[in-house]
Amino acid sequence: MSIATVSIPAAHRIWAFIYLAGESSCRSVQYIIRPHFQVHTEWINYMLGIAPNFLAGVYVPACFTFLMPYLIERREERRDYNPQRYIWQACIFALTGLLGWEFLQPFTHHFVFDPHDVLWTFIGVGVYAVIGQWRASSGVRMVAY
Repeated sequence: MSIATVSIPAAHRIWAFIYLAGESSCRSVQYIIRPHFQVHTEWINYMLGIAPNFLAGVYVPACFTFLMPYLIERREERRDYNPQRYIWQACIFALTGLLGWEFLQPFTHHFVFDPHDVLWTFIGVGVYAVIGQWRASSGVRMVAY
């Protein structure tokens, strides 16, 4: 099966979009913008410093939500897959992984622990939770096919 033949169900498209936009934005900030952007404005430097953690707080749980039917449930058996059921599990998964990574950084030689990164990770996961709750309460029909 080629990737061109895989269809993304309508219920998953928003989570796939959030994941792809967040991941590409995070990588752009880390590897393109920050290394080549020299500015002496304090708040811009601060925003560029915390942006990867905020964006990861949004896109990591979206990726988890998007991948759930492929990891746990079989699509042939569950045609009524509802991604909304996994919003809180995705938040816990993302916080565990992202905060675990942040708290391990003092033990590495290349990275530095920053409490602002922890704060903005929580804010990013909160934004994801708000988006998920809004979609759940807006009456969007979440049937996979």
